[in-house]
Amino acid sequence: MIVKEIVNPTTKEVEDMQDLVEICHQADGSFSQPYLATTYNVDRSMPAFLLAYEAENLVAFAYLYADEPHEAEVSLYVRPSHRRQGLMTSLLEKLDDLAARYVLTDLEFVTEKVFLASQPDFCANCQLSLLDGSEIWLTQTSKRYDDLEENPALALKQADASMIEEIASFQSEAFADDIKTARLYAQQSVENPATLLYVLSYKERLIGSATVDSSDKVNHLFGLAIDEKYQGQGFGTYLMKSLINDLQEKNNWDFQIVVEEENQAARKLYGKLGFVERTEVVYLKKDNLPV
Repeated sequence: MIVKEIVNPTTKEVEDMQDLVEICHQADGSFSQPYLATTYNVDRSMPAFLLAYEAENLVAFAYLYADEPHEAEVSLYVRPSHRRQGLMTSLLEKLDDLAARYVLTDLEFVTEKVFLASQPDFCANCQLSLLDGSEIWLTQTSKRYDDLEENPALALKQADASMIEEIASFQSEAFADDIKTARLYAQQSVENPATLLYVLSYKERLIGSATVDSSDKVNHLFGLAIDEKYQGQGFGTYLMKSLINDLQEKNNWDFQIVVEEENQAARKLYGKLGFVERTEVVYLKKDNLPV
């Protein structure tokens, strides 16, 4: 087996990883999709991909999403026909080396409840422990909300570079992020041709935002937030319906969104909008690292 460290994967390498993810989903009954890009990584020169090959066939890979200093979420996939052959252990060892070189002291491993249920000895074999908290993935086929009532006091638009500082300030408060991280997300969301950053204003005051990534021919919504002072007044519903209507005209692709399992208000909102819960994502940590 040959393992390659990749900074920026080629189109072919991304397609191979997507194919492997789909093979794993079919075998495991899983669903969530890793974000196979380094757009939001703090250090974009770091090799965020470890690709394991047997001959010319991709049999396993690891991907690091590292949008905070010294932290990374790790997604690991092994072809079902090549499991229980030491590939996972080998990738974990190489991840340890990569983490040491790039001072990643906090690694969390992403998986799904359905996978752990089908592989009850996985955590013990890989010396991983389940962390508290989980996320729900929801999906919806493309549709148009004809019941959206126009409000002259509300305006939805796509953000541009002149709005980055205002957006970063708003999102930093909404997500309790430091301003540097919020600025990175806002800037990359504006500059990346595969993403659209929407902002909602009320009486010319910025009160909400949401980003959509369409790099995998699906509209993946994230970073949805409404200013605390304007919550509970229907502005979140207006923002969602408006941007979905806009995207329905742009590409007519399906929608995905992720919400914390305990955020019942958001889950209720998305349910009313027609989103269906598809899977529960959980996080693991190596037993020899502090939790």
